[in-house]
Amino acid sequence: MAVSDVAAVRLGRDGARAAEVAELFRSAGLNAPLDDLARIERMLEEAQDVVVARAEDGTLVGLVRVLTDFSFNAFIADLAVLPGWQGRGLGSQLVTAVVADHPRVKFLVHPGHDSGPFWNKLGFEPAPTCLVRPRSE
Repeated sequence: MAVSDVAAVRLGRDGARAAEVAELFRSAGLNAPLDDLARIERMLEEAQDVVVARAEDGTLVGLVRVLTDFSFNAFIADLAVLPGWQGRGLGSQLVTAVVADHPRVKFLVHPGHDSGPFWNKLGFEPAPTCLVRPRSE
């Protein structure tokens, strides 16, 4: 698939299939149990907000997934953009789409892949008080 103008990408909450999310995550280098499609489907169903980015041909090129109470706290669980679409503002558009409607909610993220500067540009600040219990598989 040829990368086209990011302005032609359509953002929406129209859902994504587990298989295409697994492929997106795999291509973007996200660490998750990507061979368990039933688990990915449940991940998508249980999230409070999922915004997808689709190219003109309908290909899933980006996704952001949020777990939240929509009142006090929200956790950006995943942000993935296909490598050919990275560095063009699509990730920023996805994050902006989920945070813009909730200015009184504190958003948290566990940045990976040396992405701290990306999150800093979007107004996220370091919070050294976070603790993590890793998943077992």
